Amino acid sequence: MKLSTNWINEHCGSKFTSSELVNQLTMSGVECEIIKQKNNKIIKFDITPNRADCFSVRGIVNELIAMGLIKQRKRVSQSAKVEHDSILKTKIITPKDCPVFATRIIKNINSSARTPKDIKDKLKESGYKSINIIVDLTNYVMLTLGQPLHAYDLKYINSPMVVRKAKKKESIALLDGSIKILNENYLMIADQNNLLGIAGIMGGLNSSITDKTKNIAIESAYFNPETIMGCPRELNLHSEASLRFERGVDPTIQVEAIEVFTLLLNKIAGGENGPINTQIAQKHTPKNKTINLRKNKIKNILGITIPNAKIVSILKNLKMNVKENDFGYQGWSVIAPSYRFDINDECDLIEEIARIYGYDNITESIENEPSTFINESNRLKNKKDLYNIMNALGYSEVINYSFVSPVMNDLNQSKIGHSMDLQNPLSIEMSVMRNSLLPGLINNLMHNLKRQHKNIRLLEIGKVFTGTKNKIIESEKISALIYGL
Repeated sequence: MKLSTNWINEHCGSKFTSSELVNQLTMSGVECEIIKQKNNKIIKFDITPNRADCFSVRGIVNELIAMGLIKQRKRVSQSAKVEHDSILKTKIITPKDCPVFATRIIKNINSSARTPKDIKDKLKESGYKSINIIVDLTNYVMLTLGQPLHAYDLKYINSPMVVRKAKKKESIALLDGSIKILNENYLMIADQNNLLGIAGIMGGLNSSITDKTKNIAIESAYFNPETIMGCPRELNLHSEASLRFERGVDPTIQVEAIEVFTLLLNKIAGGENGPINTQIAQKHTPKNKTINLRKNKIKNILGITIPNAKIVSILKNLKMNVKENDFGYQGWSVIAPSYRFDINDECDLIEEIARIYGYDNITESIENEPSTFINESNRLKNKKDLYNIMNALGYSEVINYSFVSPVMNDLNQSKIGHSMDLQNPLSIEMSVMRNSLLPGLINNLMHNLKRQHKNIRLLEIGKVFTGTKNKIIESEKISALIYGL
């Protein structure tokens, strides 16, 4: 992602230099660099997959707030005037894949309106080519808020709009000119007659916006990241929308994004707005859980004592809900904001505290506390003794992946229960959890035989996985293989 320094400063109400922004953000763990200089410097951000919240100007500004470099500014939410009652009827067939889906019909747009130079320059600096006012504003809002939008030419939609899985061997012509043959894994946007787009990835050519489009349907959705993940790679079809939907967008800003888009469009190109039609499947909408954060746990992990007031200040600057609690220990109950999918447990919170407090402020010396030695368990001792005995008999220890192919899993004739399939495997060769150590040892044997080894003795102690569709049972097994003399 690329953003201009001026655009960031515009949203945080400050005048940081590009170097100041890069230095501060890099120290907080957001890797970035200055890549271009003309009248305005451009910063390129290398966002890690777990920090999808940073894929926007708002996300970067939130980081500056978290570091205490700027103060939180109260957001003033505005709603566009509703001038007609037409809505686009929608039907969500698979709410688990699409928990939030919002649309609005906007009529009588001035199709001759042009994108203002200010917006066009920001898009160009971020690597986007100006297309037309409608498409440009969808990209502008996505870069501003982090929420991808998609606009359809209303005259090509036969209501209702349907969110469903593709049928086997369905095909669609896309905006980039490519034609994709689909299978049941892909989530689609469709109407009564046609496919309109691949959800979260790219829209279809048949309903695309042109310079003559006057009536549109604007879509803003939250798609389950697990549904989108892997599909762009399979289709060889990566987009800015898929980059964000694969990692997860804020499930609470879909309506806000439509309102921001509508206000900008009305200001530049007019248009008459209908009400926003929103469908929310609360059961499937992600909700951040309450995490109990213990003061002594912070000290134990970081090795230093951070004042309580400082901890609370850091958490609140990260826009977390913080409450003192009494669960048998001193600490806080914390709820992360809706856009922080990466905050799942106490250690994640402590990592955030360390990141914002500053790793350079965490001393290398650990505070003096009495050392406690824990006796080695009998189980671990027996395992070590077994390894030593087998090693003395000429066996070499191997450690194999727990992921194998279905064919290799079928070698276990005594398998019990269901096959433990991975939801998003890297390949068919690593698509199921092993139910035996045998497949790995056979692969090890073949590897050694191809290298002219004649006498082979191998040993593995590891976990195997069996069970039912609803419950996985892990058990530790020992297996040995001998070949030759």
